[in-house]
Amino acid sequence: MNYLATNLLIESLTLNLASYKPGLKNIDTFTMNQIEKLMKKLELFLATSNLVQCEEDELQRDKIMMSFYQQPDTVRCRHCNESFSENVASTQHIQNNEGNEQKPKLEAISVNNPEAEQKTEFIEIHANDPEKGLKTEIVEIPLNVTQTKPIGNDPNDTLANDRKNIQLENHTNANTEISAKKMPKQKEIKPQVNYMKRRCLPRLNFKMSKDMKNFFKQDIMTVLEMAVAESDKVKSAIENKKVQEQLVECLKPHYPAVKCYPFGSRVIGTGSYTSDLDIFVDLQEVYYGRNDKPGVESITESILKVEKILKNTKQWTIDEIILNSRVPLLKVINHRFNMKCDLTFSNGLAHRNSLLLEYLLNLQPSSRMLVCYLKKWNREKYLNGYTISLMVIYFLQLMGWLPNVSTLQVDPQNDVIIDGWNAGFATPTLEELNHKSKPFEIIVLVEEFFHFYGFYANFIVLEIEVISPFYVDSSSVKTLLKSDFESPDYSRVPSQFKRLKQYLLKHKNDTNPRHQFAYNRPLVVQDPFELSHNVAKGISPEMAGRIIRLFEMSERKIKYHVYGMEYFLPKEEIW
Repeated sequence: MNYLATNLLIESLTLNLASYKPGLKNIDTFTMNQIEKLMKKLELFLATSNLVQCEEDELQRDKIMMSFYQQPDTVRCRHCNESFSENVASTQHIQNNEGNEQKPKLEAISVNNPEAEQKTEFIEIHANDPEKGLKTEIVEIPLNVTQTKPIGNDPNDTLANDRKNIQLENHTNANTEISAKKMPKQKEIKPQVNYMKRRCLPRLNFKMSKDMKNFFKQDIMTVLEMAVAESDKVKSAIENKKVQEQLVECLKPHYPAVKCYPFGSRVIGTGSYTSDLDIFVDLQEVYYGRNDKPGVESITESILKVEKILKNTKQWTIDEIILNSRVPLLKVINHRFNMKCDLTFSNGLAHRNSLLLEYLLNLQPSSRMLVCYLKKWNREKYLNGYTISLMVIYFLQLMGWLPNVSTLQVDPQNDVIIDGWNAGFATPTLEELNHKSKPFEIIVLVEEFFHFYGFYANFIVLEIEVISPFYVDSSSVKTLLKSDFESPDYSRVPSQFKRLKQYLLKHKNDTNPRHQFAYNRPLVVQDPFELSHNVAKGISPEMAGRIIRLFEMSERKIKYHVYGMEYFLPKEEIW
């Protein structure tokens, strides 16, 4: 007997139940009655069944299970086949179509009949757009109708069947013509982009690159040990300090109060031999910000003056000047130590960020190992090192192994205010925080990270939630939702975000995108201090879909290579 549909439904229900966050939850009486009915049916089914050996080929069976699926978070209307993932939307759909559900859909086609009544139908077309990722376009197709009858009543009606099998080829934009016969100009209805709902990101199906496959062929512990050893050597390199001293020596005659503050991966302990040395150059005592400081030159002026100073020395070469970015910077090369440096001139936030990351990653040493490994894993360069570090910290915070930033800012004596943002924090030990050292082996931690950020993860849904190391609460599993920022006057935004709400209200009518919080994006990774900054706002929908898909495939690779479980890989992926 074939139990394919049963197996898929069971797997779908298992994934659905696993998607709820852990801990005590409320369940309504209707749902409880449904579950009780299911349990009784299962008891009866098992009581009247005999257990026999599965005669199917295991690899073939697993391949079938991976090829077909029932979506665990989506329901479809029985009458129009439209899909929904939220109860409110499905209820609204019923109300909008009440009374129409019993009416059979009418359709017929007349060929070469000029007197036929003109009818139209809307057809969904899925198209690839390299800039915007996957999208759905609605195309209006005119039809000539002479008589009407319910669809599907006559299986021999080849004309109706042909009508339902219209093939639309090579459709990539609104100007693409439909093959076969000439038809009137198509009308395209573009849906409004909304990245705050489930299933807003494309589920892409692609194979790992050869480079990624070769990476997973390496021994995980060897990769980890080499990555951490490299980061340790880079962090402790005497060249880091020497380069800063040379920079101060060159600038001091022109800016007597100059100070240099290193930040970035070389300071945190997650850098590599090719990592640049990031330095905040404080020329005029602007560490705490430029607001309300008269007589201070602009960032552009500082960059151009420093560029001219360094250009006239033998120790430095100007690599690039970047002025039109969120953080303008000057890229230079120190010849004596052959080191590339990125110089910034705005304020001390980046330096404070690095101090925070260094503290948190050292609090749980395995977290730094995880960041080092993921930076080696990041072959496609979809994520920068800072985003990876924040995602690792958030993952460990939600697991209850690291504190969130807001709890480290409870005592105002620790405040360090930079341009209106609080970049101060306490530095308690794990014992003082009542936190335990991470109990998992590092390999298990890598696997858990990939699982955590997958499409069907147990804890977080990247499509609707904000990765916020500032706010996450592991005890009550509270997370920040993108949609919270749609509420009037940000009333649903938690009270801990007092500074952010004040900032957003101040800039509510500001048209400058740099003054807005980009929460309606495929991925939202919030800076822990400058709370209006989404460090992942430049990631496109297609790229976000690829990242999450890579997380899922990487989890299977880890399980296969560590545990030798062929179940986790399709046959063509087993080497």
